[in-house]
Amino acid sequence: MKLSLSDAHDLLAREHAFPLLHITSGDSLAYSLGDIGLPDEQNGLVSFREAMCDGNTTEMPFSESFQKIRATALGVAPDEYHRRVIEPLAPFLSAQYPSLALWFGEDMFCIANLVTLLAYLDMSAYTGQIFLFSVEECIPEMAAPPTLISARGFGWIYEMLLCRHRLPENLPDSFRTGAYLYLDYHNPDGILNGYIRSHLDMDALVSHLLSRFPEYGLGDTQYQKQIERLQSEKRSR
Repeated sequence: MKLSLSDAHDLLAREHAFPLLHITSGDSLAYSLGDIGLPDEQNGLVSFREAMCDGNTTEMPFSESFQKIRATALGVAPDEYHRRVIEPLAPFLSAQYPSLALWFGEDMFCIANLVTLLAYLDMSAYTGQIFLFSVEECIPEMAAPPTLISARGFGWIYEMLLCRHRLPENLPDSFRTGAYLYLDYHNPDGILNGYIRSHLDMDALVSHLLSRFPEYGLGDTQYQKQIERLQSEKRSR
């Protein structure tokens, strides 16, 4: 069952009296939550401005080495990465709130970001409650009723999936499709790369890929990078 963002939020608010920090995968969803009155006097709202499906990472999320390698992955200077990604997450990283509400889609892009946040909570031994809103990023956005989840074990899942590019054991069902797609995305001979490779001469290829593969959750920037990489590979043969 999918609800409007307002109805999904109200469902949790009626049952949960503690202050919540709401975290979204990117700014667009944060703006939509802003339209329903978040943040307010009791509840905070931050956006995770990452694309963890791209590039390398380190075993400890948000460490100094993590920030350096992620800045390189996103093509920005380390101080710019800190300003855009780390500083807005201060309420999350300092565990200011006794409970968290995570608003993330089920596509590959969102799952990689979500695994990173849950890994940090696992490694930092966060003891608060964590609610997950599974978002369908249509227009207007919809969300499933909130689900109470645990971060326990996600440190290992993060290490296996995002650091080693291997499928973790005991992966929750709702993360499994996103994990398979992540591994396919990083496989040079995977379905997505194979499709792009065979359509490099297509006009408006980026637009075509956006509509053809919504389950990856990629944007035009990620697709353009993949296209350019595969074009360079083709020229070097």
